Amino acid sequence: MHKSLNEILGEEKEISYEECQNLWEDAETLVHHDTSLKLIKEISEHIIDRCCLTKDDVLLNVGCGDGLFDSLIAEYVKGFYGIDFSNQKLSIAKSNVKSGHYYQQSFLDKYCEALYLAKPTKIYSYSVAQYCKPADLDTFIYNQLCLCTENREYVIAHLDIPDKEKAVYYYQKQNPEITKEMLDGNVKTLFGDGSYWHDMGDFEQIAKKYGLECEIADAHYWKYRTDVIYRFNGRKW
Repeated sequence: MHKSLNEILGEEKEISYEECQNLWEDAETLVHHDTSLKLIKEISEHIIDRCCLTKDDVLLNVGCGDGLFDSLIAEYVKGFYGIDFSNQKLSIAKSNVKSGHYYQQSFLDKYCEALYLAKPTKIYSYSVAQYCKPADLDTFIYNQLCLCTENREYVIAHLDIPDKEKAVYYYQKQNPEITKEMLDGNVKTLFGDGSYWHDMGDFEQIAKKYGLECEIADAHYWKYRTDVIYRFNGRKW
């Protein structure tokens, strides 16, 4: 028997960033629920394509987790860096990507000096923007823009974001009778880990504020998720 919408929404909860960090420090918390080599390769290729990676690039992964995708991506770039707030996940990433440079920090704090010295040319996250509260999206993006100060082309790609406009596809997996109209005004958070549905209009407003070219595209795997890709010439932010 299918759960009602109220039952499903009642299981969702908002949690603090500290609670989220504690969740990811738990060794039992999986970064990837489907770790088949085929899917990992597909997603890695999708990231390479969306970021237009070349051997001249220095890549930063925001919220790198266990570095599983990065183990397949690092060979395509000149330098590779990753940040995450979970020491437990970073220790796995360091084992997965021997050539990588990893640092513990929150995506809402000013990035560490080592990343400014690294001068990343491409920045990406995969299934990470969902853990940023909508009210903090500007800070989330701005911190990354501050790394892009040279006169050259940059790409910042935030991939696999739960899209509020597509939420119905997620909820219909739990109850096919749920409609988009039923969700109107009810969708706030996603899953039991406190991650958020996002309005793509918020990403577009940030692009307008900072003069970025913004591409909104369907995500590779899940029908209810969306990719946001910013392209721009670097400058002092």
